[in-house]
Parts: sequence; structure tokens; C-alpha cells
Amino acid sequence: MIKPCENFLDQYQFKNFKDTILYKSFPWFTTEIILEENFDKYNFLADPKYNFQLTHLFYIKGIPCSEFFHLLQPFTEKLNMDALISAKINLNPCTDTIVEHSYHVDNTINNCTTAVFYLNTNNGYTTFETGDKFFSKENTLVKFPTHIKHSGSTCTDEKYRLVMNINYIAGN
Repeated sequence: MIKPCENFLDQYQFKNFKDTILYKSFPWFTTEIILEENFDKYNFLADPKYNFQLTHLFYIKGIPCSEFFHLLQPFTEKLNMDALISAKINLNPCTDTIVEHSYHVDNTINNCTTAVFYLNTNNGYTTFETGDKFFSKENTLVKFPTHIKHSGSTCTDEKYRLVMNINYIAGN
């Protein structure tokens, strides 16, 4: 079941989180979106210049990997996590036309939940193999079972699309 939640963080928490992420010294890293062996499967990759995004990895494989890991505290509390699996932010630059990325799952861990948190409002979106589609609306979180394939996109109406992705085991 795919569940959206608007105004996920209170206004103070959201402003603090977003202001920190967008501060000029916040560290970003360039990563590929789709592995090279899959280029021919996705029409947008006829032009590989779209195969990148900026990311910031907070947590992976049981290890905090960011000095900004503490920013996740409101999320871990509100999502009632038993275990955090991974957390990262993706920044996708604006493109002339919407570019959809490939459908994927973030991991294959049983009983895992994925949460997508939108940090800015734009015409980019997350689409699901179920046919559901959620446009980027700031301070909205969409959570779903990790086994449901999903895809992100770029945007055309803002400088970038900014999304956080969290994978976790939910508490009882």
C-alpha cells in the first residue's frame, strides 16, 4: 500500500532540514542514475548526459556516513523505525523535458519500507509500477513496501528536484 503524508515535518523541522541541505557548504557528490549496461533499455539514455544526479549519502549498511546524520532524527522518530537501512538525498537538475528514470527497487530486504520525502515543489514526480503517481510537493512523504518498483524523474519548472530516500524496517 502506497501512503502519502503531507506536512510530514513541523514547519521548524522542515525549515531547519531544508536550509541545512541547501547551505552553500553542504557536500554533494555526482553519481550515475542508471548503470551503463542498462543504457539501451531506457529511451532517455540515448543521450547519456542525463545519467547523473547529485547525492548526499547519510547512512548505508549499518554505518552513518555523513556528519549530517543527526538531521535524520525527526524522520526516524516519526516513521517509528526498528532499523534504518539507508538514507540519501538526490538532487536532479532541471531538464528541458521531463526525463523519467528506470523502475527499480532500492533493496530486496523482506518487510522493508521505502519513504520518499520531497524537499521542493516542482513538476517532477515518482511513479510506481502500480500506476500510482505522486508529484513533488515540499514536506510530503510517500511510503511504500520496498518490493514495489518505482521511478523518479527530473523537473522542468524549477532549478532542480530535491528528494530524500529512506529505507527502513518499521516498528510494531
